[in-house]
Amino acid sequence: LVDISRLKEVYNDLDVEKKMMKKSKLYSSAFCGMCVFSMLMYTIDPLVQCARKGTTFNTVITVWPLVEDSSTSANVGRFVWNLLWWSMMSRVLGVYAFVFSLTSCMSHQFIDLQSYFLSLDSIFQSEKLSQILKERKYEEAFIIGIKLHYNTLQCVESTKNICGWLFSGQIIFNITLLVLLLSQLLKSEGNLILVTAVGGAAFWIITGTGLFMCSAGDVTVEASALSTAMYSSGWHRCRGASSLRVRRLVVTSMVYAQRPVVIKGLGILSLSYQSYVSLVKSTYSVFSIVFQKIK
Repeated sequence: LVDISRLKEVYNDLDVEKKMMKKSKLYSSAFCGMCVFSMLMYTIDPLVQCARKGTTFNTVITVWPLVEDSSTSANVGRFVWNLLWWSMMSRVLGVYAFVFSLTSCMSHQFIDLQSYFLSLDSIFQSEKLSQILKERKYEEAFIIGIKLHYNTLQCVESTKNICGWLFSGQIIFNITLLVLLLSQLLKSEGNLILVTAVGGAAFWIITGTGLFMCSAGDVTVEASALSTAMYSSGWHRCRGASSLRVRRLVVTSMVYAQRPVVIKGLGILSLSYQSYVSLVKSTYSVFSIVFQKIK
């Protein structure tokens, strides 16, 4: 495995790093905020029902206490279960925040590589070096860039191996949960609190899934732009035998860089904006089929 942080030892564009930090915080904060809001709504709804109708406070249905049990020990147990539920969900949110940070780091690493190759053209702007030294320095720097690209691809593969189960599980979970929420929404019978809770949860799930899939899709988008940066690195300024070697090196590197870098869920679904739209449509289609059969 390649340490992601070591990729920055050779070259690190501070502007790209700032954008990466900003995006990671934005995606993580937005996703966690949406999840916390949904959890709050599912906590408030039982409290309102408890105050209005005198029902018991139930956010999580457990073996004990029973739903109808209104004893003091049962109420204390429900409060403890609610705290445990929040504790469990906070760990889940931490995992998702880590995934957002990881995919954001990968996409911006490709942006950093683009910046590196584009900066190679400045080698030929120096007036202190001869043409031969410039060509030699450029060739050495380009080879370093190739190694950085190779190590970055290894990091992407490690990310797929580590987070593949999470990407697949998230897709299955979201489709199932959205179908259940839509079914629950039909049975709300005009209950404003329940409609708000269910509708809000469905909206946040759809939005959160978009953040999740688009964040992974950014890796594919930025990786596809790397070959253009290689082409614009200044290879045309080399002369003679150096030009022949560099052209072969650049062409080979560009061909390798043009191979799609795709993060997939379930082993077949590419995580991108297009697949996100298809996923939302398929969820509604599944719900329509299930609803028609029930009806």
